[in-house]
Amino acid sequence: MKKAANLPILNRHDLIEHFAKKQNLSFAEAEHIVKILLMQAFHHLQKGQRIELRGLGSFSTKRLPAYEGHHPKTGVTMTIPERMKLSFKASKTLLALLNNPTTAATFTPASNLSEFHQDN
Repeated sequence: MKKAANLPILNRHDLIEHFAKKQNLSFAEAEHIVKILLMQAFHHLQKGQRIELRGLGSFSTKRLPAYEGHHPKTGVTMTIPERMKLSFKASKTLLALLNNPTTAATFTPASNLSEFHQDN
């Protein structure tokens, strides 16, 4: 894992490696599964659909309309184009785990996911 400001960062490669190891898959097989999951998530978000992952949270998009803005240096008025905003709302379960680290070591979101609850 990489570190930023002395805190570990779980990047995509590390996630795939961990998933492959836990599920006894090759890196290529695990990468393929992760790519499919991410592409499905991207596809549904592009269509404006909400994604809910129980125990983690939900992702949703909101369309922000175009508006008139000003260039900060020159003050020239310009049109800021319409864009999509991505939002994430953490689940109550995730918030409880983050705010009570002592329960994190024993937490399992589902019985079939129990091997993922104590990651290093």
